[in-house]
Amino acid sequence: MIKKVKIIASALASSGIALVTNKASAAVTIPGTVQQNVDIDQVISNILAVAVWIAGLLSVFFIIYGGIQYITAGASKDGVTKAKTTLIYAIVGIIVVVLGVSIRNFVLSRLGAGSGANLVAP
Repeated sequence: MIKKVKIIASALASSGIALVTNKASAAVTIPGTVQQNVDIDQVISNILAVAVWIAGLLSVFFIIYGGIQYITAGASKDGVTKAKTTLIYAIVGIIVVVLGVSIRNFVLSRLGAGSGANLVAP
């Protein structure tokens, strides 16, 4: 179970690397309301921010969990090995989150996304 959560957290964090978005907007009409333009880039950025926050929170949780495992392992070599593995995976998870966000921001800044440039070739 814990291994599956670690894999999902790593996948969420590394998905930030692949999210290079196009500056576009779509019209959303809700019956009985005024039509509003929704910025697709902003929606994807919000989703990515939540995913990164969740992945970071999971990594911190697993660091705490691994520390508790390590403290309660006592002289059990099996318990110490399990705790070290949990700590290593949690630290790697935080590193992947930070690198994913850094690489995405670097790529977007090099492509001119901050200046409103179109990322898709005409």
